[in-house]
Amino acid sequence: MINECKLRPNTIQIPKHNSIFFQRDYFHRIATIDFNIAFQKWLAEKNYPLQSLFIYFNKQSFGEKMIAQTQIIIQGKPVEPDLIAIYQAQ
Repeated sequence: MINECKLRPNTIQIPKHNSIFFQRDYFHRIATIDFNIAFQKWLAEKNYPLQSLFIYFNKQSFGEKMIAQTQIIIQGKPVEPDLIAIYQAQ
């Protein structure tokens, strides 16, 4: 699919661990990766540069906790969008 979309494989983020969470979340992660590919294809077709991209299965360390790169706080509660992207429409 990446080759058909003419995307560089290193631009598509994928899960890195084979944990139990990964097994329970498999189809959701596949759908997120498929969306990422389609989104980047759309950006390429429109010639919109991608500035930043964060996906929920990529985690950051905060002390002893691992938190999704996409976690935001809304009304005092953590929310994890599947993907956050910043691009420049021209």
